[in-house]
Amino acid sequence: MIGVERDDVLQRAFSRHLHTRVRVNPTPEALVPFLETQSGHPVVMALDDDYLITASKHVESLARWVVPTMPRWDRLMRVMDHAMLYRVAREVGVETPTFYKPDDEAALRALVPTLDLGRREYLLKTVPGTVPAEASNGRYTKIASADAATFEAECREIAARLGEFPLIAEVVPGDAMHCIGVCMLVDHSQTPVIAYAIKRLRLFTYSRGGFVHPYELGANVYCESVHDDEAIDAATRLVRATGYVGVITIEFRRDPRTGRLMLLKADPRFVRSTSLSTALGLDLPTALYRLFVERAQGGAGSAITGAHPSDVP
Repeated sequence: MIGVERDDVLQRAFSRHLHTRVRVNPTPEALVPFLETQSGHPVVMALDDDYLITASKHVESLARWVVPTMPRWDRLMRVMDHAMLYRVAREVGVETPTFYKPDDEAALRALVPTLDLGRREYLLKTVPGTVPAEASNGRYTKIASADAATFEAECREIAARLGEFPLIAEVVPGDAMHCIGVCMLVDHSQTPVIAYAIKRLRLFTYSRGGFVHPYELGANVYCESVHDDEAIDAATRLVRATGYVGVITIEFRRDPRTGRLMLLKADPRFVRSTSLSTALGLDLPTALYRLFVERAQGGAGSAITGAHPSDVP
């Protein structure tokens, strides 16, 4: 196992199976030649959005040299772009937050007076791998101002860098403990062969009061596995509709006002809660390896050891 690190991240790659570390930035100019020179047709698993996007955009050419475990970009884009994800979700009956995507300046000016900025909170979102919504910290989600003039100015500032206005999504109320994540491995027929639900137990942030985006200031997340057939069913419908294949965690939040399950986002890669999979007897990394290696070798890729979602404790 080789850990690939980038210049702008201090955290080191670590695994008890790690053989060596190399430093290769997630740009096409650096990453693609590096992967093309690897021997033994190794399996590539992305743990970072930038590596994921670069590999996905070159997945067909890279398949001559390595075994990519991510979908091609046109499918990956459907889960990473929240505007696209939310539209697909609504088509298959999965509820989403109220959201807007202004096409131009006139649409933005008409929209802002209709928003309840005094009582509701909104997020400004850009697609990972484009430009950050919050330039100061590099995050692709920014908490919008409650002041109408400042709100418009923030949207314009993002549009000046991005070339289009950001997605505007209403914050679903509730805290992190209302969140349910569904971790899945989806095969090439868009069928989940592993699926389990998790619930956050504690979320530590550096701010108090009001809504704090959990990743804006950094947080430590503790979670446990739970039964939630509704969330697994919604996630299953969503991955089938997007044509996704590979590992993905789809996050929902139960709206405390209605009890309804609302889609928040999708992380199409390994996340912190992946570490629970081995304890549950599902072992996502090993299953992902087998799925893609068998397909690369001409097999059906269906020999995955796991459990039915209803069997997961």
